Amino acid sequence: MKRKKNISPTVLTMNYLRKRGVDCSVVEKWIKFGRFGVRRDCFGFDILCLLGDKTMGCQAGAGSMHSAKVKHAIDHPDVLKWLSSEHRIFQVWTFSKRVVFNADGKKSKTLRWTPRVTEIYREGNALFSRPFILS
Repeated sequence: MKRKKNISPTVLTMNYLRKRGVDCSVVEKWIKFGRFGVRRDCFGFDILCLLGDKTMGCQAGAGSMHSAKVKHAIDHPDVLKWLSSEHRIFQVWTFSKRVVFNADGKKSKTLRWTPRVTEIYREGNALFSRPFILS
């Protein structure tokens, strides 16, 4: 029997955005030292997206880590620098498996990866968050 592979939140986010015509690329890198290493984000985000005349930074993560990712983004000094320029967006994307409903409204046994998106925005020199509704 084949074992299902775990899909990383970064891959889920990029697949979701690319299906909707968004140009995006991973800007997070792995810095290795010896047998160990550390992940380094670019300005506090993992994915860089081009949305017409706007540039968006996405921090991807697992659904259970959503509030921690939002808090980390608000506390990150590079996010404030990123949002201080015009035409820039910062969002936290997390995915969790949720129940799918059939056409008749009953719950299915199928679970589907579902995104939850929070936008980080700047007012003065402070950062705040608000839910972002996907269309």
